[in-house]
Amino acid sequence: MRERIAEATPFQRFVLLGVLELDGDGETPAYSFDVYDLLEERVDDLAGDRIVGVTRSDVIETLSVLEAEGLLDEERPDDASPTGKGRPTYVPAVDRAEALDVLGGDEMLAPVVATLRE
Repeated sequence: MRERIAEATPFQRFVLLGVLELDGDGETPAYSFDVYDLLEERVDDLAGDRIVGVTRSDVIETLSVLEAEGLLDEERPDDASPTGKGRPTYVPAVDRAEALDVLGGDEMLAPVVATLRE
């Protein structure tokens, strides 16, 4: 798991961190738009300038990649409303503490990780 996170792109690590934050707040399983909204708020909290913006399409694509890599689990809700029907939701498939340890080693993500550990 540590290797998969370390080998992920900066944006993939940022998206994973977003899902971990939502999970820590009890807001998972999360839809892609929930992750997008959080990341849009958090992008200014990152150190450096490797990520300067967030698009919904990038978030959706990255959630799928992270699920394929085994870092997230995809769920399809049984009781979805007509507007959410068929849309996947995501939960972490990794140990939160261990993932935060790895992500905290990323200079860009460290400020956000520090707030999640408070």
